[in-house]
Formats: sequence, C-alpha cells, structure tokens
Amino acid sequence: MPPQVSKLTKLVTLTDFFIGEQTNSSIAELGPLENLGGKLCIWNLENVGDVSHAKKANLRSKKYIVKLELRWGYFGDDSTCELEREILELLHPNTKLQDLGIYEYNGKTFPEWVGNPCFSNLASLTLSNSRHCSHLPALGQLEFLKNLEIDGFSSVEKVGSEFYGNCNLNKKPFASLEKLTFSRMPRLQELVSPVHNDECGAFPLLQELRVKYCPEVRKILPNYHLPCLVIFESVELQKLVAPMPRSPVMNVISFGSNVHLTKLPSGRYSLSVRQLIDSTFESLLKGMEQVVHPDSVSTLEEIQLDRCHELRCFPLELFQSLRSLHIVSCQHLESFCEHAGPLHALTSLLSLSIRHCPDIASFPEGGLPAPNLRELIIDDCLRLEELPESMHSLLPSLLVLKVRKCPEVASFPGGGLPSNLQKLKIDQCSKLIAARMQWDLQMLSSLSSFSIRSLHGDDVESFPEETLFPPSLTSLRIHGLRKLKSLDYKGFQHLTNLRKLKIIGCDELQSLPQEGLPSSLKSLDIWVCPSVEKRCQRQKGEDWPKIAHIPDIRIRSIEEFDYDDIISGII
Repeated sequence: MPPQVSKLTKLVTLTDFFIGEQTNSSIAELGPLENLGGKLCIWNLENVGDVSHAKKANLRSKKYIVKLELRWGYFGDDSTCELEREILELLHPNTKLQDLGIYEYNGKTFPEWVGNPCFSNLASLTLSNSRHCSHLPALGQLEFLKNLEIDGFSSVEKVGSEFYGNCNLNKKPFASLEKLTFSRMPRLQELVSPVHNDECGAFPLLQELRVKYCPEVRKILPNYHLPCLVIFESVELQKLVAPMPRSPVMNVISFGSNVHLTKLPSGRYSLSVRQLIDSTFESLLKGMEQVVHPDSVSTLEEIQLDRCHELRCFPLELFQSLRSLHIVSCQHLESFCEHAGPLHALTSLLSLSIRHCPDIASFPEGGLPAPNLRELIIDDCLRLEELPESMHSLLPSLLVLKVRKCPEVASFPGGGLPSNLQKLKIDQCSKLIAARMQWDLQMLSSLSSFSIRSLHGDDVESFPEETLFPPSLTSLRIHGLRKLKSLDYKGFQHLTNLRKLKIIGCDELQSLPQEGLPSSLKSLDIWVCPSVEKRCQRQKGEDWPKIAHIPDIRIRSIEEFDYDDIISGII
C-alpha cells in the first residue's frame, strides 16, 4: 500500500487494502477514512500484530460499505487462534452491510456479531476455510440472509441446533434464505433440523441446497419439509443413508456438475449424465436410491448418457418406465442387457438412440420388445452386424428409423421392417445399400420419406430401381452417390405422391431421366451435381423442359456453399 493512506480522508472508493508485515501499512490507517463505500477487501490480517490497531480501523463507522471481505493469508496454528478471534471481534462492521465474506480465519469460535440479527441488511454471507472452528455460529437469526456458503470447515462434525439460533413460532430460522451451500467439510456427518418436526419451520424459502465434497455425510435434513426447494445438489456423498429433504416443487437433483436428475411434469424423473469418470453407472444408480428413494430407478422416464466411457453394459431391463433413452459416445458400451435371454416388454419406451458407440456388436437376444417405440436411431456403431431381431412384430409402432455409419450391417432383420414405418434414412452403410433389392420396402404402405447417403458411392450407378419404393413415398433425398450416372425413370414412374426430391453431391450424374420426373413434384433441389446443374439452367438448359412444371426449384453449385456447410455435412 502507498504510505499514509489515512490522510486521504475524502476517499470514497478503496476496493483492496493490504496490511504489511511491518508497520508501513497498518490496518489502523483505515480509521480516518469515514467516507469509504461500495466494496472493501482487507488482506493479510495475519499481519495485525497489535490488537488495538484493529479497533482503530473503526469499521463500524464505515456506513457506506455494502460488501466487506476479511482475509487472512495463511492457515496458522493453535497459538494464533485467540489472537485472531480478538481481531475479528474488533472488526465488527456497520450493520448496513449487505455482503460479508470471512476467509482463512483461524479462530476456534466466531465472535457474537457474526450472526447477530442486528445485521438486518445482510443478504449474502461466505465463511471459508476456518479449519479450527468445530461449531458454526448462529446464522439462522440473520432474518434477511438470502445466500449462505460454508466452505472448508474441516473440524465440524455436525450442524445442529446451534446453527439455527433461537427457535420460536414467531421468528423462523433462515426466514429469507434461498441458497445454501456446504462444501469441503471432510468430517461433517450430519446436517439436521433444529427439532425433530416441522414446528420451527426453518428454511421456508430455500430454493437451492448444495452439499459438496463432504464424504462422511450420512444425514442431510432427513425428511425435513422444504416447501420451496427446487435444486438439490450432492457431490461425493458416498455414505448418505437418510432420505433427502422433502419438497413438493423440487425439480433438479444434481450429483455433481455432470449428473442431473430433473423432475418432469409427470412427477417422474429425467437423468442426464455427462462424462461419468469417477464412478460407475451402477454406483450412480445406487446413490440415487440412497439419496432420492429406494425405487428411484423405476421412476426414471428419460435417460441421456454422454461420454460415459467406463459403461460396458446398460441394464435396460431395470427401466420398465423409461420413455426415452439416448446414449452418445460411450466408447466401450457393448450390450444392453445384464442377463442372458430375452427382455421383458418395454411398453413405455418411445424413443431410443445409440450414437458413436463403436463397441456395440448386437442388440439383446430376441430383439427389443418395445411395442410403443416410435423412433430408433443407430449412428456410428462400427461393430454392429445386425439390427434388432423381429422388428416387424416387436416394434409395430415404429415410425422413424435412421441407420448411419454401420458398415457391418448387411440387411434388415427377418420379416422386414415394421409396416407402420413412415421415415427411413440409410447413411453410409455400404453393405446395407448394396443389398437394397432385398429391403422389401414395397410392403411399407405408410412410408413417406426416404433418404440415402454415401460418401464413397458404393457402386450405385443407377437409382432408384423399379420396385424399390412404395407408391406412398412423398419425399426422396439422394445424397453423395458419387458413382451415380443416371436416374431410373422406372423407379419414379409409380411414385405418384412424390412431392419433394433432393439430389446432392452426385458428381457423375449426367442428366435427368429422358421421360422426366413425376408430375406430382412440388419441390426440387439439385446441389453440387455439375453436369445436371448446367442441363437444368432456367429456360436454356437441355433438361429444363423436364422440370419447368415444378413450382419450387433450387439449383446450387459448390461455389455457393461455405465451409460450415461442408463441415456440417449439408453437402
């Protein structure tokens, strides 16, 4: 600090004050600065050698300061405990304070002013790294406190009645508190309510409760009624045995920054797991049963797993109420069933997507008995050899099927595809495309949309074959058939309902069919097909008469696309 700061008696803003090891910047210099306002952080309080200097700082007179931080610079030993308590006692701030933080305080107890109800404007309080303190101050008496964070109290084993202060029916503890966090308290075992019932009514407005890195915790306000609690977060609470607090409106339970349990309007839950590294999926489910409810697994309605590389088997049989399952980039996932033999019917399952899981080799034995499944997406499963068995009978309600980057899948399952299928997409599946004449799509009277894509051509020189598609088709997308030379009119002539046709990146395609395209077409896109682009130029192109009847025509060359289009796979 510059010398003789105390002479700047008109000073209004001083955000940080550093106490020197000698006397060149004594905390006493703050005394004459009566007009300080806003934020003030006092650093290196361990350098206060004379207790009287703390008194001369006269923080009570600094009535314009709304945010105060008191920081010690190191963790002292037992010999400094009493000295630091005396210093903190004398640093009693003005009661108009709104935000208070005390860091690295080495005392064994806090002075009475910390938690005194006279601080009627205090809205935010942080107490951090008071490692010798074994009991928390009576903070429940801070009637207007909204945000409280307790961090690094390594000697505290139980948060009990002393934390709440005087309890009576007229004045509820923590009457205004909205956010409460306990973190890095390695000995903490219990966080309990002031009484064994709801008479005291503590935390009537609490919305967010977080308990993080407290490995010995067994109880967190067990079965206590928190009427406004919306978010409950627990991180590394391996020994938690008591049910979590009760709340009629809670909709998010977090097990760390990567695991979230969200309550749905149905009253059931959605589980989202991203990068599960420190524990297994099985231990996560066990933790849910301990924290939420013994039957919490059965209440899951949606599950999203992303980059859970340790997951090898997903126990699909446990989730009879599951409506939606999305698994992405789980590199070592191999199977969907822990036991041998067929699954029980998954009557609630509506949507299933498996993406970027290269070790998946097969679906459960006997197929997926999901009679109400509407959508199935299988993407980038390099070892997968077969689609689920008996899809026509086990997935009768399937409307959408997308199969992408599954190079070992050579055919659709026996019995063909479900008769109600409406949308089918085949993308970069060389063996499956080669066997397209065995697809039996003619039997699918509801099929309205079909998309085929290949980045390597797959030796398709003429497309579509005469009997490939049913007359119900309304939308057809042909993408990346690099060796495609001609469009077969016989494959189009019976598509009397076709409304949309999109042809993209077919470099060798020479022209449109001599007989033209279906008269039912309303939309035509031809992108990055050089020869056809020229032939379809408006009015003067050789193929223009074949398409002039189509209301919406878009023809684009490679120069009209930007780099983002190419990267995103549009072309």
